[in-house]
Amino acid sequence: MVTMVLSQTPNPSSSSVDPRLQKAAQEFEAMLLADLMKIGASDEPGDGELDQSCQGYEDLRIQAVTSALAKNGGIGIGKLLIDRLNAEGRH
Repeated sequence: MVTMVLSQTPNPSSSSVDPRLQKAAQEFEAMLLADLMKIGASDEPGDGELDQSCQGYEDLRIQAVTSALAKNGGIGIGKLLIDRLNAEGRH
């Protein structure tokens, strides 16, 4: 399902957007999505010892998924940030 979302989501990059702003917005969105995914995952019942030993791998999985989502448009937060900051920069 993630692959389908990634292929259907437009990339918000534009030739008029500063690449540093683009990267910062993507990273911000990825961090926000990662926090949301971790909150959802922490609500699931775990298996104590196994849960602790797998936490590092779970964090890496979440980071990879959210970075890929953010690079491909994510849920639109990065684009909103870019649009807002570009509009403020024009005033």
